[in-house]
Amino acid sequence: DFRIWGNEWDTGGPVGALLQRDGERIGTEETVRIFNATKININLHSSAYHDGVNPYGDFVNPRTFEIAACGRFQLVDYRRYIPEMFKIGEEIVCFNGLDDLRKKVGHYLDNPAEREEIAKRASDRVRKEHTYEHRMEEMMDFIVETGFEPPLRRSGREDVRELVEKAGKDSELGRYLMRLADRAEVSIEDIVEGIHEGEGDLSRVEKLFILMNQMKNQYLVKQ
Repeated sequence: DFRIWGNEWDTGGPVGALLQRDGERIGTEETVRIFNATKININLHSSAYHDGVNPYGDFVNPRTFEIAACGRFQLVDYRRYIPEMFKIGEEIVCFNGLDDLRKKVGHYLDNPAEREEIAKRASDRVRKEHTYEHRMEEMMDFIVETGFEPPLRRSGREDVRELVEKAGKDSELGRYLMRLADRAEVSIEDIVEGIHEGEGDLSRVEKLFILMNQMKNQYLVKQ
């Protein structure tokens, strides 16, 4: 029972009959459900130069970590940097071509306990070393170690009217800041506190404010 999800597939090619929802883009929540409902997730990195497996591939796509974080099993085409991130054969299984993929699909379909053990180890490794928080810490370490000089310390409070003017009243950020027009000054902590007190889904601007606050706090911890 082989199915293909996602967009940018050739609907007129041989995979067209297997493509779900006419190749529409799949949202995050639905993607997680698909990962969790699948016995074997096949994770093939895209390449502009090679059909199938790129023998010179190096970067590791986000899907590798996303599937692992869900605790689900995957077969991923071999990438040069995967051994630095996972133990091949113990935490993740790679394939080197179509014949190798077919062989491993058959093996792991017949051995559900083995694939569940591998998926569990991959999930543990991701949560221990490969979350966005870990990447943020690595980024902040790099910035500090390469000689970043922070700006002069300020009070951290900004004039709301000036912020709106700089952002532009008609911009997404400007419209968001205008909600705070009843205040003379505001800090990023004030904004994030208000976000946490709100309800409903976060907007793009709100997510960015939360990220900025986390980055600031990470830097202060490093100092």
